[in-house]
Amino acid sequence: MIFENLLILNILLVIFLFVVPPFLFYFNLVKYKYRFYALTGITIIAINIMLLEEWSLADVGLRLDNFVPDILPYVIFTIAISILLIVISRNILGKDHQVRWWTNQHLLWGFIPISFFQEFLFRSFLIPLLHNIFVSAIIIVLVNAFLFMLIHVIYKHTLVDMLMVFLEGILLATMYVIYPNLILIALAHSAHNFIAYYYNYFNQSKFN
Repeated sequence: MIFENLLILNILLVIFLFVVPPFLFYFNLVKYKYRFYALTGITIIAINIMLLEEWSLADVGLRLDNFVPDILPYVIFTIAISILLIVISRNILGKDHQVRWWTNQHLLWGFIPISFFQEFLFRSFLIPLLHNIFVSAIIIVLVNAFLFMLIHVIYKHTLVDMLMVFLEGILLATMYVIYPNLILIALAHSAHNFIAYYYNYFNQSKFN
């Protein structure tokens, strides 16, 4: 495989796909309203690289062999982090929540595909790339979490918000490394994203 044996190429890919875009949006060189187009473009590039490299469905995390055995740890993970996020948001940070959230179409329908695309890019695609760069699983998880946090700088945020995203990134990356299943990690992320949107995390441009 081409990418597996070329360290510099993997590093350049990570920088081009996961570092450059957030900074373009952060410095308003690309407008906030185009963020979903950027996500789509990066996803298309990732898919083409996977096809070029002949990744299997299992390589991408689309697998059934571990689906049933891994449901329980994912359910425990999803519920535990969801409860923790609610407690922190409501009781510690005093976050306002969405009123009449069921009328918010973005909240109802946006968080599921966004969560899937994020997991596809950051876990299914990025983690194997990082495996080509780093040997240590701990470093891979930390770098993955940092890059996951980096895409959130385009939204209005506080330091605490970014710390929470970084910790969420560590947990999601760790779960995927131990239990590599794209469907299950995307469902877990969707549940957490729903709560984040409900408590108004990362739902406005930093320029608003």
